[in-house]
Amino acid sequence: MTRSVSQPGSKTFPGSVIILGEATNAASVSVNTNPTHRKRRYFRAELAVENSANPVWLGITNVAVLPVGSGQYVVSNITGQVFVPKTPESFSYDADGNLTSDGRWNYTWDAENRLVRVKSYGAADRAGWRRVDWAYDALGRRTRQTSYVLSNGVWVVTEDVKFVSDPAPFGRHVVELGATNHALVRSYVWGLDLSGTMDGAGGVGGGLLWVRLAGGLASGTHFVTCDGNGNSVSPIAAADVWEAARYEYGPFGEPIRVTGQTATENVFRFSTKRTDDTTELVL
Repeated sequence: MTRSVSQPGSKTFPGSVIILGEATNAASVSVNTNPTHRKRRYFRAELAVENSANPVWLGITNVAVLPVGSGQYVVSNITGQVFVPKTPESFSYDADGNLTSDGRWNYTWDAENRLVRVKSYGAADRAGWRRVDWAYDALGRRTRQTSYVLSNGVWVVTEDVKFVSDPAPFGRHVVELGATNHALVRSYVWGLDLSGTMDGAGGVGGGLLWVRLAGGLASGTHFVTCDGNGNSVSPIAAADVWEAARYEYGPFGEPIRVTGQTATENVFRFSTKRTDDTTELVL
């Protein structure tokens, strides 16, 4: 198959990972025991990684130490992982031009070229394999998302939600329900998109007015602020008017910093489109 200019065959990655974050000015911050570069409340660290032969799951430990009195300190310890693809990362496509694999995922599409499954592959860290399945209605609206983790060779459901959409052509989600018990997970109220109409820009930057989270650390109603490109910047808790999360984006929509209690619970972020945190896809 002849590849289109919009279908790159490979991509190279540097042998390092940049970690960005923020902490109060008075705190000392380290990343994997390495000191960080500070600029007011922001910090930055660069970690070396060997990804020339295989992809790497790099463990990250952020430690912030804040002095609060004579010989007393408050210590915050946050751990996580960053996936670094093997370099160069190779891509493959089907006859319709859909991406079918990259350095981490296999992608499955239906006859209507709709993404129906994303699944981990490869020998590395099989215990951490993930899978996400989607279902659609006759109008092409996404109606269900089921997420899995591989445990002892069996796919175990970690999240299963149904989407209830409004009748507009682009079918914005108005309610998300638990697929088995139909309990409320999230609900949304929408305004005008960047065109000044409800869907003239295809819902891009579609004004998400507020989101109600039924559970989690910051449950309740949140008003959503957006930047000039229609990206969600910060959910503001309606009950006490505090900033529950903050999002900062790069030039291609990639998240630079994601902070706050509702940072992952609010799933509509870049262009006010739904972000799947397992695959990091904006859908």
